[in-house]
Order: sequence, then structure tokens, then C-alpha cells
Amino acid sequence: LAAAISAAMLVLSMSFLPREERAENFVTAIDHVWRRDHVFRASVGEFQKLGLGGTYAAFLFFIFALHWGFIAIMEPLYANSLALSGQLIGLIYAGFTIPFLFVCILVGRYLDRHGAKAVIVAGLFLSAISSVGFGMTGEPRELFLLSLIAGIGHALLLPAVMSIIDRLSSYHR
Repeated sequence: LAAAISAAMLVLSMSFLPREERAENFVTAIDHVWRRDHVFRASVGEFQKLGLGGTYAAFLFFIFALHWGFIAIMEPLYANSLALSGQLIGLIYAGFTIPFLFVCILVGRYLDRHGAKAVIVAGLFLSAISSVGFGMTGEPRELFLLSLIAGIGHALLLPAVMSIIDRLSSYHR
């Protein structure tokens, strides 16, 4: 079924998509975007107004997304290379998401009262500890515990970074 759908999409794409003209080189394309795309220029201007704190918050968000994406791609392969059963792989993977159900609510309340700095540091610390631990063990119980620690770190980090971005955008900075 997947092969048939792919073949159908290939035929439809070849039939209906217009023929492309000669492509612009990269520098010319960027120049055209910069001169013609007013929304892009306004976005760059707004981003520059964020200053160091906003730039760092955006960097933290991208680090979070990169770490989460890396886990989503590599964790099943890693667990499979340890010859774990599908149930254990699923349990370990669930450890990354279970803390979001509980920790985010508590973190939100804490952030409203005390700010995000300590929460961000704690989230980064727990994420780092779990990453090191994953490189040192193959025991399923320890992997599950490490996935819970990573999940708690992520559940701390994401709301804290988003609160900083929200605060900056609320004050038009």
C-alpha cells in the first residue's frame, strides 16, 4: 500500500507540478528574500530587539528540540541494539514523556512565583546527567530511571524557556 501510494504521488507530481526554471544561486536567492520579504525582515528586527537574554532563550529552545529529536530517533535504535524486548523499549521511551503529565503543572506554578533561572539550570543538569548515564549502562531498570530523569529535565526546561519567551514577547521585547 505504501509503495502504491508513493508511486501514485510520483506520477501525480510529474504530471501536475510545473517545470522549474533555472535555479538562482544561493547568494542571489538570499538577497531577493532580504529585499522582498518584509515579514522576514520584520522578524529579524524583532529578534534583534530581544537582546542577549532572548537570544539565549531561543538557543535553549533549539537545544531542547535537538535533544528531544535525538532521543526520539536514537532511543529505539539504542534499546534495540541492547536486544531489549519491545515492551521494555516502550517502557523506557515512556519514561521520557510521563514526567510531562505531572511536572509541568508544578513547574508552571513555581515559575509564576520565583522565575525561570533555577528551573532552567536544574533542567539542563538533569538532561546532562541522564545523557551521561545512558552512555554508561545497558540495564533496563537503570535505563528506565534515566529516561524518567531526562523526562523531568525536559519537563522543567520547556516551560521555563517558554515563560522567558512569553515574558519577552508580552513586553514587546
